[in-house]
Amino acid sequence: WSVRGKSEAELCGLILGGTEDNSGPGALVVVRCWSPDGASLVSVAHDLQPSEVNVKTTQVWIWSLQDARLTPTVVDGLRNLDINEISWSPDSTWLLAACVDGTTRVFDARRAVQVWLLGEQWNVGLGPANGGPKGASSARFLPCGRRIVVTTRRRDVGRDTGDGDSVVLAGPHFYASEYRRLLENRSEEADLPGNADAPVHSISRLLSALEQHSEPHEQAELQRLSVVAAEWAAAKWAEWLGSSPELADLCTYREQLPPLEQARFDAQLKAAALWLCPERVSFQGVSRHLCFLINYAIDTDDPALLNDGLHFILSFHRWCTLLRSPILPPVAWPPEDDAGLMRTWRGGGFHLPWQHFFVEGMLYRLPGYVSTSSDRDVARLYAETEASANPGQAPVEWCFEIPVAAGAVPLYLEAALSSTGYSKGSDFILSPYTVVEVMQVCWSTETSSTEGCKDQEFQPHRITLRLRGEPGQHAMDLPVAPWR
Repeated sequence: WSVRGKSEAELCGLILGGTEDNSGPGALVVVRCWSPDGASLVSVAHDLQPSEVNVKTTQVWIWSLQDARLTPTVVDGLRNLDINEISWSPDSTWLLAACVDGTTRVFDARRAVQVWLLGEQWNVGLGPANGGPKGASSARFLPCGRRIVVTTRRRDVGRDTGDGDSVVLAGPHFYASEYRRLLENRSEEADLPGNADAPVHSISRLLSALEQHSEPHEQAELQRLSVVAAEWAAAKWAEWLGSSPELADLCTYREQLPPLEQARFDAQLKAAALWLCPERVSFQGVSRHLCFLINYAIDTDDPALLNDGLHFILSFHRWCTLLRSPILPPVAWPPEDDAGLMRTWRGGGFHLPWQHFFVEGMLYRLPGYVSTSSDRDVARLYAETEASANPGQAPVEWCFEIPVAAGAVPLYLEAALSSTGYSKGSDFILSPYTVVEVMQVCWSTETSSTEGCKDQEFQPHRITLRLRGEPGQHAMDLPVAPWR
């Protein structure tokens, strides 16, 4: 439809063009798609010449039904671009635009900010100037929300469909990640200051930056979490270095360190404490722990967020078992079975659209840090509580098989032994982009007939993953598993 005149435009809170006497150009507005949750829609507006339907300029608007004024958010990154298709991610958080210039762009729908650009490396010849008027013809998210399928007119990329188009499957991967680039260009010696509070300040900066990713009413909660987390880290640090007999070796080790390394070890302890902070805040409409917000920065691969969280990441990585001092007692690994495997467990909620991605034999990288426990009962408790807190998710129990030869893959938090909130079990935290192979899946609807999945009282989905070595030992472009 076409809007002419100021009075009509004011009804929707935006002047779409034209003049009060209706003599100027209006705007052709096309509603492209509703979000899957039904809370938002996207429209594309083309300014028109007064007498003919000629595209002059283009704007893309996101309309939120939660906004009583119905004031749209302008997607500046798509201004004046010809768009073949625009679509939403399954969770309604991302927008995907396939453009005539050959690029495919992903936007954070909440902020209308571009977070990913695909096509710069292979878009020569896709644009109209090179005889490719359709460019990126279409683009859609897969149900996992982590990867996209793009149809292009370029024949030397992707897989030929036989009708002149090519299909490209794309998504985030370790090699192209800002996370990898950030860590490769940094060193602990040069970038980790001799300041015990470095990870605390880092988390404070990260939470401040996350205010731009949250709802306006949630920003005060993030500010409060920054204060609470700092107090929690200080209290836990004092507790761990107190008179606890279980951690006496930790104190002895610390006292032997020179001043700079002692400060960095204190930062290491405080990073572990921050990870375990039990405080919850509302973020993007969902109650979240601080550890989720840390993983959000890694999952979104946002350079600004990662840079703010750098000192936390560097301090946290010092718990890697490869870096463990021989002065400390040996890692209390889970028992090894006859096949040379150790096992840890994790419980949580599971999005049913992900079911088709967890097929035996598939290799994935896990985004962000993944907490696991040596105690299966702890994982089962998490599965029950998380599923209860998120009615749209089914409970899932993850089993992680750790080959003894790959025992250095997890990060191990010795300081977390007595502070997880449970009386038994140790935390084993997998580093970001750890490679796993799907070994076995057992969906709860099949428990009555699947060996090893019989539990009449509580029947979560069960998925067994086997760790497959250090992140750098496998193809850099392995797909990232649907996870959060």
